[in-house]
Amino acid sequence: MRSSLAVPSKFTLPGGNLFRAVERVNSELTHISTGCRSGTPDTLHAVLALQFAAVLMWLVAGGFGIPAPFVASHLLRERTLPSFMNLFPMYGGGVFDRFSPEVFGVLLGLFTALCALEAYAGWLLWNGERLGALITLALLPIEVVFWAGFAVPFPPLIAIARLALLGAGWSALK
Repeated sequence: MRSSLAVPSKFTLPGGNLFRAVERVNSELTHISTGCRSGTPDTLHAVLALQFAAVLMWLVAGGFGIPAPFVASHLLRERTLPSFMNLFPMYGGGVFDRFSPEVFGVLLGLFTALCALEAYAGWLLWNGERLGALITLALLPIEVVFWAGFAVPFPPLIAIARLALLGAGWSALK
């Protein structure tokens, strides 16, 4: 069934890329949905900034939250932290090192729960929800305590980029 709407044969995106519609293709297939409230390039950039911030959140949550229960299990069983490729102890070297293995294991469990909440906030942020941005901002001070306590170097650097992206995308939040 042919669509009664006229579909232009050329599309130019904000970055200058040119796309041509293929003849005899359903017009719904040539429509690019951005999920924006308006189709302005500024809104598109804001949505992309939010989505990139969400991806950074998922990387930190997955990269540091998933291994934490396994590290806690090893610590409680062996009474020592496992090493990462024989280079350094995982989650070791920070302020939390002085605690007993049991307390350290509980802290790793809390950190896992924090990472799960961060992943959820990232999902909300990906969908443009203001609640995701508010959760992100509320979690950041707590995350900083855990990052310092476990001496993980990369998440604080990623958090700076994440905050900049959140600021750039704030206008696209619903």
